[in-house]
Amino acid sequence: MKTKLIGFLFAFAVLAGCGKASGPDRWGELAGIVAQAPFAATARVLWEDAEYEAECSRNAQGGLLLSLRSAGLSAPVEYQLSGGALTIRQGEHALTVREDNAPAGCAAIALRDALAALSLAEPKEEDGKIFLENEGQSHLMMLDAENYGFCRVELRGGSFEFQSFAYS
Repeated sequence: MKTKLIGFLFAFAVLAGCGKASGPDRWGELAGIVAQAPFAATARVLWEDAEYEAECSRNAQGGLLLSLRSAGLSAPVEYQLSGGALTIRQGEHALTVREDNAPAGCAAIALRDALAALSLAEPKEEDGKIFLENEGQSHLMMLDAENYGFCRVELRGGSFEFQSFAYS
């Protein structure tokens, strides 16, 4: 009886393992969608030794909008990435440059690049969160395992700690 039970458990383990390998990879299928899906979010941002409150969104065409506010700013600073251009606005002032001519350490470009590299990251699920770290990249992302909403993104220049995140 014990031998049959052990044999059955062994066969089940082998079949379950094979089924997983040939079945769809949940993260592989969703990574591209999560990396490109439109969203709206609010976050606490620590960037280059300063703290900001942020509103962030991505539209269906992949354009990214990041608005930063803090007590040290006379007006919010808004970064808009769209069509290969970066527009930076503060109050009545605006500057538009090609993305490759953007100021070094631009938080909006760093966030956009981390999201774009999302599908290359290795997921590790733990305590209802998905941790993504890219070898050779200097970023770590944490997502909610149920709805894939971002909780935290750590980048070379700082971090985004999301208070709200919703795909649209």
